[in-house]
Amino acid sequence: MKKNNIRLLLLAFLLLSSVNAHSREAGSCEGAYAYGADELSSILDTKKWGWQLTLKENDNYDTPIYAGAGGNSLDKATHVGDLHVSYQNNTLTVSYALFNDYVLSATHLYVGDRYVSTAAPGQYGNSHKDLFNTDEDNYEFDVSSYAGGTLYLVAYAEVCVKEEPGVKSGNECEEIDFSWGGVWGPGEVYLAGNMVQHDGSAYINTCCESMQGVPPQDDLGPQGCWDLMVSKGDAGVQGLQGEKGDKGDKGDAGVQGPQGEKGDKGDKGDAGVQGPQGEKGDKGDKGDAGAQGPQGEKGDKGDKGDAGAQGPQGEKGDKGDKGDGGAQGPQGEKGDKGDKGDAGAQGPKGEKGDQGIQGKIGPIGRIGPVGPRGPIGPQGEKGDKGDKGEPGIQGPQGEKGDPGAQGAKGERFDTIGKDKVNPQELDPASGGGLSPLPLPKGQLCPEGEWVRGIDSAGRLICEPVTAAPDQS
Repeated sequence: MKKNNIRLLLLAFLLLSSVNAHSREAGSCEGAYAYGADELSSILDTKKWGWQLTLKENDNYDTPIYAGAGGNSLDKATHVGDLHVSYQNNTLTVSYALFNDYVLSATHLYVGDRYVSTAAPGQYGNSHKDLFNTDEDNYEFDVSSYAGGTLYLVAYAEVCVKEEPGVKSGNECEEIDFSWGGVWGPGEVYLAGNMVQHDGSAYINTCCESMQGVPPQDDLGPQGCWDLMVSKGDAGVQGLQGEKGDKGDKGDAGVQGPQGEKGDKGDKGDAGVQGPQGEKGDKGDKGDAGAQGPQGEKGDKGDKGDAGAQGPQGEKGDKGDKGDGGAQGPQGEKGDKGDKGDAGAQGPKGEKGDQGIQGKIGPIGRIGPVGPRGPIGPQGEKGDKGDKGEPGIQGPQGEKGDPGAQGAKGERFDTIGKDKVNPQELDPASGGGLSPLPLPKGQLCPEGEWVRGIDSAGRLICEPVTAAPDQS
């Protein structure tokens, strides 16, 4: 053991020879918790004893405060007072009230809508330190932000036995361990006589058990558990480096801490070096033919190819049908009238010439007598009336055409016997007995038809023109 540690142990022995380590003797202090339904050891997975309370809206009750309940055992605990809690009208009131034999040196209180997350009372978030010779302490909170939800509470107190003038106690702790504990650890509970170094100073514990998580400088005597042995001095001149000591034995593995939050995803690492190419494998079996894909779109039309060589001339074909007659040429100008020649001798009668083109129909002859009326046929079924069609758009009026040349006057034929009749015979004034037929007003036969007669209803009877009457 180093000389400095030996000196600290000797100094600790001298201190403890004048300061008795105690268990609830006059002036001694230790931690106490208000009793609740949940043990801290089950919530936090810690060896520290203590309880957590669960509060519902409108709760209003008292619960005991116990000191020295190691392992959460009430058999060895001391009932040192009561805690009163009231959770009403969005206000939480917490009151410590100790019995006459005890006083408070500090209180630490946790309040939240989730379970407590630390075993160190100094980290509960609400503390009243440096209380002096009082047996009461109070907290009041506006909890409207929790909207009447369930709250969780851990109430810790540093409780001291009230000192009475002239009264001394010689009760010693069950165990006093004069040993050097090295650097103070927040998760450790130190026994009476344990010495530690913290922030450059050395301290010795004078309580049977120190408060876990409370640094020595925050729990100094006479009401606290730690006494200052050696204060941190000014930094001296750095001494010579000593010889390297032997390697110490490997210490026991510490308790694994809680798992930290998942860290951010790291950057993608660099690609590894490509390994050597493997040997060429055997050729695999030919795979099945894939399904035929859909037909592609029709391609653009290709360019026109070059003309092929002219083939040999074919044989002469059969004579074609007679073509249509050409359009009639324009009529020539009328020539001058020649002088009348002498009458020649009459020649022999020539052969009958081809029938000339039929001239335009002359005036209608008299209508013949009406023939007997034929039998009336059966009346057909009346057809459905057709829908009236939409009137067509009237086209523009064409330009007036030039008047046509007047045709030669045709000979008059009897409409009944088709015999040739002198035109004078058609005139009643000539005594011929025939008279022109009066045409019904507004009626004409179509072109290419001639008037056969007029029926009893006064309608024209038209027939197609076939040939002119025989004039021989």
